[in-house]
Amino acid sequence: MIRIKPDISDRKLLRLFHLGARISWTSEDYPEFLPSGVEPRAALALAHLMTPVYLGEQSAMLGANRAIAYFSEHRDMSYVVYLSTFMVDEARHLEAITRLYDGLQTDPLAIRDLPDMLRYHHRMRAGQEIATWVFGIMVSDLFAKHFYRALAVLYKDAPLGHMAVRVIQDESRHQAFAEHYLRANLPTLSDDRYTELWDLKEDLLRIIGNMARSLGDDARALGISAPELFDRFATDVSEHSRRMGLKARCRRCPLEGGPPPDWSQLAGEGGCACEAFSRTVAREG
Repeated sequence: MIRIKPDISDRKLLRLFHLGARISWTSEDYPEFLPSGVEPRAALALAHLMTPVYLGEQSAMLGANRAIAYFSEHRDMSYVVYLSTFMVDEARHLEAITRLYDGLQTDPLAIRDLPDMLRYHHRMRAGQEIATWVFGIMVSDLFAKHFYRALAVLYKDAPLGHMAVRVIQDESRHQAFAEHYLRANLPTLSDDRYTELWDLKEDLLRIIGNMARSLGDDARALGISAPELFDRFATDVSEHSRRMGLKARCRRCPLEGGPPPDWSQLAGEGGCACEAFSRTVAREG
């Protein structure tokens, strides 16, 4: 909704906007960023490993359209201003990866070859709350950050590695945006929406874990440990979730202000703040 003089006063978002607007680059700044002398197996492995990140860039860019419309309708123009740089970031990542595929003369994996990708991006876009999209973006960008870090190490002396560092800087701003929004809005969510967000986190971790295992051979072909990369990513997701205040909630849990639970029924159940206590009580009788 257009206003004569919109409120653009969120200092955190304005700082992220200024950083994004000042830091501009495209793949043309790295005219020879393709690694030279890549063996066919390594080129194929890189193309396969890049596929989930490639789709993540597309999902983020297209999803930002919906987010801009949402924030415009709710007159949160600081978010709209920031998201203008968010879309530019995602567009240049998408263009650069497309150019990488062209240079390697390889194609991304098809959905039929990695069906978890379809489920992953469906879960990212699921739900009616804008918080669902923002949280999905945070998880996707954290995964991308760890992948690009591995790429920056692998090609540290090549333009591709230098470009990966620039992408990591962009992703860091995206994570700061997501954390800023979710910290402010998590406390306002209904119990159902809050639980949906927690379930989304758990589901995305499972799906990405499955993808990491499926791409293990390709990772090894490049000298990357998929389990180690996933472990670092999962730890990062948990830490960001903790900082934002996202944790499992159980209405029956005394630690969450609910009535005392039936320990015999809760024993062994996951996903509630009293899980460890309930298991201890069940184990010790």
